Amino acid sequence: MENHYLFDRVASIIDDILGCGPVTPSDQFGALGGDSIQGVQVLSRCYTDLGVDLPPQALEARTTVGRLVDAISEHLGAGEAEDSVSAEIVHRAGDPAWTTATERQAVLYSAFQARPDLPLYNVPVALWCDGPLNHDRLQRALDQVAQRHEALRSVFSVDDNGTVLVRAVPPESYSVAVERIDLRSGSVDELLRREAERPLDPATSVLRVCVITTGPDRAVVLVVVHHIVCDGWGLNLLLADLGDQYRTDGPAGPYAGPSQAEIVAWDRSRNATSDGDRADRWAELLDGASPVVDLPLDRPRPATRSWAGDRVALHVPPDLYGELRARAGELSVTPFTLLALTYAITMARYTGSKDLVVGVPVANRWHGASLNAVTYLSITLPVRLDLRHQSTLAGAADRVSASVAASSELPWAPPELIAARMGAPRSAGCHPVFQTALVWLTNAAASLDLPGVAVRRTDLGTGTAKFDQSWYLEEFGDEIVGYLEYSTELFTASTAARMRDHFRHVLTRVVTDAVDTPLADIALTGAEEKATFIASLCPPSPEGAHASVVDAFLAQAERQPEAQAVWSGEGSLTYGELSRRAHEIAASLTARGAGPEQVVGVHLPRSTEQVAAVLAVLLTGAAFLPLDPAYPPDRLRYMIDDSQVRVVVTSDITDHSLVGAAGRPITLMAIRDDEWRGTPPPVRPIHRKSLAYVIYTSGSTGDPKGVELTHDGLMNVIEASRRSFGLRAGTRVLQFVSLSFDAAVWETFMALGAGGTLCLGPPDLASTAGPIESVVERSSAEVVFLPPALLSILDPAKVPQVRLVLTGGDRVSSALRDRWAGRVGFFAAYGPTEATIVQTWGQCSPDQTGPVPVGRPFGGVRLYVLDPDLEPVPPGAVGEVYVGGIAVGRGYRGRPGLTADRFVPDPWAAAPGTRMYRTGDLVRRRPDDELIFVGRSDNQAKVRGFRIELGEIEAVLVRMYGVAAAVARVRDAGTSRARLVAWVVPREQAGDDLATQLLERMRRQLPAHMVPQSLTVVPEFPRTVNGKVDYAGLEEAGGGGTDIGSLLDRIENLSDDEVEELLAAREMGRTSR
Repeated sequence: MENHYLFDRVASIIDDILGCGPVTPSDQFGALGGDSIQGVQVLSRCYTDLGVDLPPQALEARTTVGRLVDAISEHLGAGEAEDSVSAEIVHRAGDPAWTTATERQAVLYSAFQARPDLPLYNVPVALWCDGPLNHDRLQRALDQVAQRHEALRSVFSVDDNGTVLVRAVPPESYSVAVERIDLRSGSVDELLRREAERPLDPATSVLRVCVITTGPDRAVVLVVVHHIVCDGWGLNLLLADLGDQYRTDGPAGPYAGPSQAEIVAWDRSRNATSDGDRADRWAELLDGASPVVDLPLDRPRPATRSWAGDRVALHVPPDLYGELRARAGELSVTPFTLLALTYAITMARYTGSKDLVVGVPVANRWHGASLNAVTYLSITLPVRLDLRHQSTLAGAADRVSASVAASSELPWAPPELIAARMGAPRSAGCHPVFQTALVWLTNAAASLDLPGVAVRRTDLGTGTAKFDQSWYLEEFGDEIVGYLEYSTELFTASTAARMRDHFRHVLTRVVTDAVDTPLADIALTGAEEKATFIASLCPPSPEGAHASVVDAFLAQAERQPEAQAVWSGEGSLTYGELSRRAHEIAASLTARGAGPEQVVGVHLPRSTEQVAAVLAVLLTGAAFLPLDPAYPPDRLRYMIDDSQVRVVVTSDITDHSLVGAAGRPITLMAIRDDEWRGTPPPVRPIHRKSLAYVIYTSGSTGDPKGVELTHDGLMNVIEASRRSFGLRAGTRVLQFVSLSFDAAVWETFMALGAGGTLCLGPPDLASTAGPIESVVERSSAEVVFLPPALLSILDPAKVPQVRLVLTGGDRVSSALRDRWAGRVGFFAAYGPTEATIVQTWGQCSPDQTGPVPVGRPFGGVRLYVLDPDLEPVPPGAVGEVYVGGIAVGRGYRGRPGLTADRFVPDPWAAAPGTRMYRTGDLVRRRPDDELIFVGRSDNQAKVRGFRIELGEIEAVLVRMYGVAAAVARVRDAGTSRARLVAWVVPREQAGDDLATQLLERMRRQLPAHMVPQSLTVVPEFPRTVNGKVDYAGLEEAGGGGTDIGSLLDRIENLSDDEVEELLAAREMGRTSR
């Protein structure tokens, strides 16, 4: 840097703006106290004083004074500007005739015309005056301000070509209309609210002023200006000019800002490239980022927004703001960078995503003249906050600073076009590209300096919200005063307040923790609130009366030996008979080496003998392994080999399908040849931690895995069931599912542990829909567990004796809840096999709406909903389910590596060495701690950035005429080809074109991203042996159907001639584009 004269000029400008005193070439702008807004002011002064037009990225927090001087010198050397005050871009026309509005004014005016009944673009501010306010002087000051700023005198219109035009009323014929109201009694707040929410119509006026007298020398001045002529910068300028004019009470000073015509010309010069080119550049910058932020919504997103909103106050006190500025200087970034980082961390905790896009308004005032104009120049730019590869606070601050700079380098483009370039679907209920905004304004005046009058300023709400959430932060002196504006269609006030509090907590950590603090260590909450989050889903473990289900059964057999224990269509057994039979089989098993920690296979169809065999295995102290005879021989042999079974109880010892491939000796014990010729040996005592059973899970990701479950976990589920469901002696419980499905274990011991009767369905019931109602009716079962797919075809009216229905294992639709809740006790349950059958349940009521919750954990289960850093998520947020407590199984039999991967140390348990199971399931934690199942962490139901609530889509379909049942899925989930697909089973009266009719109805009811791209009608859903919908079978059986995606692809590939031919042949039922 050799130009000392130029350096002195630039140093003087910086000192004028920052008041920092002398500077050196090596001083960084941020270290001098400069922020992004002050950077705009410095660059504008450089344009005015030196004739150099530099982009905003030329002056960032880490830019040194010397580097700025060099950049200015390069521009001057290139002859791009003069060394004196710059010329105007366009000479002032001075003509009050109509001129074209700017591009963004036109967009905003069109939005206003779409909903003129809403105050969405009102900008209201209240000035609370304590002192003798001179009303005539105020009127003169308002008139002078409006005469100086032509935007305040503007009116808008649309010509015959659809072009938005603007005209300024001549200053000599304009006076601000001031409404005067005397309100000595009554609610001034209510009056202010009504006036703030009364829409302004830019076709007639963009400014409204109301003076409310509330008492002697007390008044409130309400100023409402339309956003189409005033942004945040302009509002502060308007109020400052109003204060100046009131004090001087003289003629208006000369206007130094640009005219509307100059603004339009300048706006066009800044956006010289086409919309498409600009959108392409944005799409490239945002490539890979989700165009939808998965916020913790309290209510489903509507297809069409009403724009209703509210706000909660947000305050950063002087001490915390001082630390924020000091930390910004330490890291050589702006205060806004750290506020954006705070936002990113907070949202990452709430959404589970560390790659978010937020809208950031920027002043867009790069020329000196524009600094003096009350007008609408601000633009909202998408800023990508990507913290995925950042480990520390300092690194994350650098990344955010770079992201802000990258966005500021690109010219504005319509968000709808950017979203289209990103491949995001359009939805009337969701703003494209970003759904939240982060607004930062500096140097705002908290009060007006009026002679003899103390004035306090408050910004008012309008009862609307432009985005899902907008975080407004404004610097008032040495503190930050702002608010969180939120859509009341999506959030409750308590959720907004909680998010506000968490933002403030994270901000404190960002500015006070060491700069090398890992981001993973920055939680939303302090230790006390975190402990509350954990404790709310970890109920205490009650003391049980029995150590194991065997003890519970034997106690019932002793108490009521003549009571019916098992019923089937082929016969029944009393408790005494079942106990004797189980002891007989146990004696034979003991003689063949069965004992504690051994695994015995049970290869029997559903029958009284199967129940006796299971009890017999447990009586020996061994664990049972269900081997369903309906399974393919290869699968049975694999399970026998993998589990190291040495004894298998079966009905046919000649069945060679049970001989393992590994060549180990296997004892096949025929159930009919097990008579013990003597006194059965005594029952071995069962330790709570000993192995009870092994269940093989689905092999969807490879070979099936054997899960080892213990007695204490099983007994805990059974005791909790007895307490929650009112099970007692004589209660009749249906056993429906295969024993290879752990729900059958639940059904068995729910009945036998409470002294009830286990009612056995036929062995092939899971694959046959027809006999369900007759079996339930014939068995007189009162308690029924059925998977949702089969429960949906059971008619409540035909099984009046049923008093309690349990369902789980698959998504429960709201339609299914509505069908059963109110008629019976209806419980939705959740839980992976690895943590003993189920871990939560909740009773549904007929007045519930929205997705069906799966309840809360019961005693003995510690359930955590955690983010990727294993921090508890707040209410409303989505997190992964981890299960701790006595419910957790031992792990996967013979798979230590996989066990270590899924059964991980529990950081929240008091006892060292405790483990928790990582389920991979995602749930949304409601504010009342009820859990809503969302999907899988490794196969999320998400399409083009939109999280899809499959249950909601299924519920809409089932409510439609002609639909008996429905299933929705995401095909190619987790890829760019992800598509929403659906299948329906029709009712008898459904027509041939049902799929087309359903899609048309769905387009009318749901946002675009929730309408399936393929819908297939099938006669029935294929099912697994456990009664669940067989999704793989659906894909194979229902590949055809009405496919919107392929249809649109074909249309897009048509030639112009083919399109013309189609249009001539028939009228198309779509809006042409």
